[in-house]
Amino acid sequence: MNNNAKFTFFYLLSLVSLIFTALGTGMILFQIINKQIFDVGADYGNSYTDEAMRFGIAALFVAAPVYFLITRAINKSVIKGELDKESPIRKWLTYFILFIASVTVLSWVIGTLNVFLKGDLTIKFALKMATVLIIAGTTFGYYLYDIRRNVVAKGDKALRIFAFSAIGVVGAAFIASWFFVDSPYLARAKRIDDMTSNELNSLQANINEYYNRTKKLPENLEALRSDQSNYVGAESLIDFNNHPYGYKIIDSTHYELCAEFLADSKLETRDNRVQYSYAYPQTAWEHKVGGDNCYVREVKLDQPATPVKF
Repeated sequence: MNNNAKFTFFYLLSLVSLIFTALGTGMILFQIINKQIFDVGADYGNSYTDEAMRFGIAALFVAAPVYFLITRAINKSVIKGELDKESPIRKWLTYFILFIASVTVLSWVIGTLNVFLKGDLTIKFALKMATVLIIAGTTFGYYLYDIRRNVVAKGDKALRIFAFSAIGVVGAAFIASWFFVDSPYLARAKRIDDMTSNELNSLQANINEYYNRTKKLPENLEALRSDQSNYVGAESLIDFNNHPYGYKIIDSTHYELCAEFLADSKLETRDNRVQYSYAYPQTAWEHKVGGDNCYVREVKLDQPATPVKF
């Protein structure tokens, strides 16, 4: 019975799942390295981000089981004789997988080296390069051994070593990731806090505009809605709990805005440097958990434009 279509599907699916599994493992290990080794000179692309960590977790959660199950099914088919060891389908697709893996690894090595040449710490470069080489070595070692072995039998010790090594590395990376990434609750809290910070920015801008036009502070935030020159909706005056933002006039040019937040904006301090728990921190609205976050602001007068002489 000709099963070429079936095994072509198996090999192509294993290729796609292998790419996601390798990338997911690498991204998780890279992010752990970025977080554990603080580098003041690191740019955003080379700093720890929960977004990259979450992608790595999702990739392993979905792709890794698919890859290991499909690879196991292929090996069983070879042992049972359903797929001939010397089948052109098996040889061509195995080498095709090796080709795609080679391109991926080369891209990864070039990217890692490029970051090092831009000033990345040597220890970070060494650990990331070791990560790439371990993932690449395991992948290439398995497929080269598989395509070159003369005897296909159940209980092959070398294949078991490759299998347990790969499962061990992937499993360790997946488990370790949960000690570094934000929980879904905290991730949602930060997203809501970002929305709150943006609304505070909007209120501050509208208060400034109101003052520059009327030469006085609004009596309350509702005054911004009734002012036709401002575009403040009712939803912009309340927080995620449907509580109104706090507002108090201090003097003729100073006022106070208060808001409730769900997460702390400061993550930790290393080397006397504050790290923020947000990818794009709203440093103007640094906050702690709860509703005791109040900010005194001063209105800014619009400066007349300086005439340009020609």
